[in-house]
Amino acid sequence: MGNFHLSSETNPKRNTDSSIQAWDAADEYILCRLSETKFAEDTSSKLLILNDHRGGLSCPLTGTKEAGRILVLTQSLTSRRAIEENCRRNRIQPPLFTNDDYFLKKEGNIEVILMKIPRSLSYFEYQMAGLSKTLPPGTPIIGGGMSKEMPLGFFEIFSRYTEGAEYSLIKKRARLYTGNLLSIPENKDFTYTYEVPEWDLRIKNLPGVFAMGKLDPGTRFLLEKFERLSKGFTEETPPRVIADPGCGDGVLAMAAARKWPEAKVICTDESAQAVKSAEITGLENGLQERLSIIQTDLMEGIDDGSVDLILCNPPFHTSSRVSMDLPFLFISESARVLRPGGMLLLVANRHLGYTNTLNDHFTTARTIAQNKKFTIYTCRR
Repeated sequence: MGNFHLSSETNPKRNTDSSIQAWDAADEYILCRLSETKFAEDTSSKLLILNDHRGGLSCPLTGTKEAGRILVLTQSLTSRRAIEENCRRNRIQPPLFTNDDYFLKKEGNIEVILMKIPRSLSYFEYQMAGLSKTLPPGTPIIGGGMSKEMPLGFFEIFSRYTEGAEYSLIKKRARLYTGNLLSIPENKDFTYTYEVPEWDLRIKNLPGVFAMGKLDPGTRFLLEKFERLSKGFTEETPPRVIADPGCGDGVLAMAAARKWPEAKVICTDESAQAVKSAEITGLENGLQERLSIIQTDLMEGIDDGSVDLILCNPPFHTSSRVSMDLPFLFISESARVLRPGGMLLLVANRHLGYTNTLNDHFTTARTIAQNKKFTIYTCRR
């Protein structure tokens, strides 16, 4: 992109798919539209950027603005690290970061908003509502995304929160939304709730979290088999430390905390939205004192050989593409943090090939349950 070298790398441990581009046509379209405004030439203007994945917006702009004039709001730790790494490679100072909409009030003086429009309609509305309650009315906003991921409902929401809303022609399969922010102090509750009665759990989650508002079928299958699968632990030798990596709303962790009241349960996720969801779910079920909830990449920060049991439903998408890099990393990290003799219970779509990787990392790896869509593996370190 221009004179900038942008990489998709987010973590030295990751074997990043080199075919994944760190920017797209929507980034270019947004920057082109910004260049037509007064804010482009004013080095002291303050810009807010939302949902920049790897620096396609923030790196080119940070190189043209005074220090501290770019604020990036992202819920993703891996996105933040990718942006910081791409700034380092291009020898520019990284922008300021936040994952809190209301932090913007303290920053103030935001003169223009640039938004990569998220794929989730509910998360898009959540962000637009947060901006309208936080920033001054009239603040201009330029939003962009790939047109196939922006059906009509997205523009309807954008129109509700902006004055003079317009959408652009499609260029290189990308489209822009432009308008000026309205002040809408509505107090819509964006928290979604569902019940898991067999575990006496009430699960809460926020927009942008995996399987929002319902129990994921793979997770449900693992929970259905959980009693039988956990018989590797007895009343005399229960697991003392349990981990739920990529926890989402934390439903697997909560079930484990219910089953083993004396165990410490660690939840990890790279998404701040997921961490918040797990926190409010823990509070809702009176389990907050039992949980250690960490925003981290994979299982960074968990000591080698310190965990007795891992429950995992690993992600297998990078953006909208199927990628096996992520589940393989969850498997290798699980092997690292499990103590000798520790157990991994992993649920996966049947069409994905995990067997060889599991055998490479564990002493034993067995298929223990299957249905038409999912396979559950039990692995011993």
